[in-house]
Amino acid sequence: MTSVAGKYGSPMRSGYNAAKLAAHGYYDSLREEVSSKGIGLTLIVPGTVWTNVSLNVLRDDGSLYNRMAPFLESGMAPADCARRILTAVQAASRKC
Repeated sequence: MTSVAGKYGSPMRSGYNAAKLAAHGYYDSLREEVSSKGIGLTLIVPGTVWTNVSLNVLRDDGSLYNRMAPFLESGMAPADCARRILTAVQAASRKC
């Protein structure tokens, strides 16, 4: 599972964005490596999902941000995201 954050930067999330970009590249490469063995791989790349992840973001001074980021409040419900993932995996989609 990666995130659109691996494609688009956002403030206070440079480490998160970099990790998601690396995961995206890793899974795209892994898919090619294992496809000849009949192994499929669905890359999950959700947009904004409502989570409390921003509560644990560290500020420049090391203190916790401890607030919900406004863009996360309008994100997709986790249950909706899970349903989309299940549908994509069952359909053997390359990306979701």
